[in-house]
Amino acid sequence: MRKISSLIIVFLFLMVTFNCEDSDEKQQTNVNDLSNTLEQADLGGATGYITDYFYDLDANVNVEFYRFSSSYFTFDYEQYLNLFQAEPTTLSLRSFPEYLVTVTPNDQQNTHRSVVDSLTMENVVIPDSIFIESSLFKNIESMFWDTDAEPEAQRYKPNNSDWISDATTVLYADTMSVFTYRAVVDTPLIDQGILFVDKAEWVDTTYTYVSDQPFEFTYTFNFQRKQLSSDSLMFRVNTDCNDNNIWDDAETEDIGNDLWDPAEA
Repeated sequence: MRKISSLIIVFLFLMVTFNCEDSDEKQQTNVNDLSNTLEQADLGGATGYITDYFYDLDANVNVEFYRFSSSYFTFDYEQYLNLFQAEPTTLSLRSFPEYLVTVTPNDQQNTHRSVVDSLTMENVVIPDSIFIESSLFKNIESMFWDTDAEPEAQRYKPNNSDWISDATTVLYADTMSVFTYRAVVDTPLIDQGILFVDKAEWVDTTYTYVSDQPFEFTYTFNFQRKQLSSDSLMFRVNTDCNDNNIWDDAETEDIGNDLWDPAEA
C-alpha cells in the first residue's frame, strides 16, 4: 500500500509539472505570434476555397475524428498516447445520400392522407375577446386672459382638461373547425425495395383559412364634451383699450375738431 501511494503521488506531481510547463510554453507562444494582419493579402500556409471547409451532405461523407477529451482533462494526441498507451476513441460522421428521397408537388399521386380522428375537431366554439379603445380628446374647463403675451397678441386661452378616453372589452364566441391529416410517402415513389420514413425529419405545416365574412366589432362611447367655437367672444380682439367697459376717449382718435365724426375710427 505504501508503494502504491508513493507512485500515485509521483504521478500527480509529474502531471502538475507537465501541465504547468505546457501552459507557460503555450502562453509564451501565443504572445509572440500576435501581429497585425489587417493589410496583408496573404497570411501564408495552405489556402483554398471556402467551400472546402464544409461537408457536402448530399455527397457520401464518411470521416472519423479522434475523441480524447473529457470534462476533467484535455490532452493533445501525444500526451494521450503516452498516458493510455492506446489510440483515442474515434467519432464517426456519415451521410447516406443514396437513401434520401425528395417529394415534389408533382408527386402527389404517390402520397395518401388520412384523418387523425383524435386531433380533428369540427364546429368548436372558442370564446375570445377584443379590446376597443375610443379616440382621445380634451375638454375646455375654463378660459383665461393671456397676460404673458405682447399687448397686441393677448387673447383668451383655454384651460384644457387631461386627455379623456374610454375603453371596453367585447366578448364573443368564434366557431371553427380543425382538421389534422397524416401522410406517409407511398412505396411506388421508389423503383424497388421498401421505403422507410423518418418522421422526426418531417416539417409540420399548418394552414390557416380565414372566413370570407370576418367579424365586425363596433361600440359606441358616450361623452359630455365641452368645446367653444372659433367665433366665440374670447377669440375676438379686445377693442376696449382701457378695459373700463365704456366707449370713451380712450377708444377714439380725433382728427382735430373735438367732435366724433364718421371719418374717425
